[in-house]
Amino acid sequence: MEKISLKKQKTKSFKETQRRAEEAISLESSDDYIMLGWYDRKQHKGGPAEVCGDEPLKVALDYAKSFDAEYRVSGKPYELFFRSIPEDTAELDRSTLIEIHKEIEFDRFENLQGG
Repeated sequence: MEKISLKKQKTKSFKETQRRAEEAISLESSDDYIMLGWYDRKQHKGGPAEVCGDEPLKVALDYAKSFDAEYRVSGKPYELFFRSIPEDTAELDRSTLIEIHKEIEFDRFENLQGG
C-alpha cells in the first residue's frame, strides 16, 4: 500500500482531508478511487463503524488491506484508505443505468393508444 502524506499542515475537517486526499491520489493515478476506511487519531474513532470496534486504526487498516487498498493517506489527525474502482465495475454501473433508463422510457409510453 502506497503512503501519501498531506504535508505537515493540519486539516480543518474530515471532508477537507478527504478532498485533499482525493486530489493527491489523482496526481498519482487517473483511475477512479473509493474510500474503504478511515481513522481519526484525535477522537480514536474509525470506520466503517460496524467493523472497527475497540481498535479502530488496526481494524480500519486490516479492513482496507482485505479489500486491496492501494493508498494510505495521512492528513492530521486522519488516516484514509483508498482503492481503485475496477473498470468492469464502472462499466457494469453504466450498463445498469442504461437498462433502467430503457425500462422507464418503455413504461412511460406503454399505455399510449395510437390513433
